[in-house]
Amino acid sequence: MNGYTLANQFRKLRASFPFSALEADLFYELVGLCNDRNWPTEFQYSNPLLCATLGVSEKLLISARNRLKQAGLLEFTSGHKRSPTVYRFLDPDAKIPLPQVSKSGSKNDSISDRESGSISGTSINKEKTKRKTKSPAGESEQFPFADFWQAYGKKEDKHKCEQRWNTLTPAERQAALAHIPGYVAATPEKRYRKNPLTYLNGKCWQDEELPTTRSGQPPAPVPAPALLPAPELNEDFLAEQQARAAAEQEAHFAKYAVAA
Repeated sequence: MNGYTLANQFRKLRASFPFSALEADLFYELVGLCNDRNWPTEFQYSNPLLCATLGVSEKLLISARNRLKQAGLLEFTSGHKRSPTVYRFLDPDAKIPLPQVSKSGSKNDSISDRESGSISGTSINKEKTKRKTKSPAGESEQFPFADFWQAYGKKEDKHKCEQRWNTLTPAERQAALAHIPGYVAATPEKRYRKNPLTYLNGKCWQDEELPTTRSGQPPAPVPAPALLPAPELNEDFLAEQQARAAAEQEAHFAKYAVAA
């Protein structure tokens, strides 16, 4: 097992198990760390160092790490305060085959089976099953409901929202969390923001355009300031100023006049 073998396995797996950019960065960073240690069976590395390297929070790191484990790329033992996490890469030759496209030509069956944990040995259950209300084990840690509830801001029908959230796939949860910040920014007044249950039922993260204003009308133009009336001139004051100017001019020329 080496870096080339793992990278090739990751590339093949992407066709049926889509990864985010963070998950890809984490995988290749772990491959590089293992390579630096001459490919031991397992190696340790702390979460704070990985978070600093990838520029993410520990919560996002744990979520990405669980996705890589779910895909069958690696195993790990979570660390504690004084014990870093232990990582182990799985040998691609010893793993189960990648999910195949079903006879109907759809990849959704195989992907759903892998995510629901129904792959056993070298066989893949291709029968479609109804989605359970509760999330399968492991998926509750991915994009938890608390992330949605905190990001959306409008807190109504929490229990129903959590039940609906648990029926979404990880990809749908990720898409919703990516869409919510822009939607919340476009609807700063919560009373004009959709009920969170309506948002989830309608899968509103698939909308191409965000609302611009509450009424859809452009803001009213600011009126121009009124012009002040011209001041009235005092005729006596004006005559006095003109006489003073004439006197000063006459004195100036008289000072420098040359006697004939």
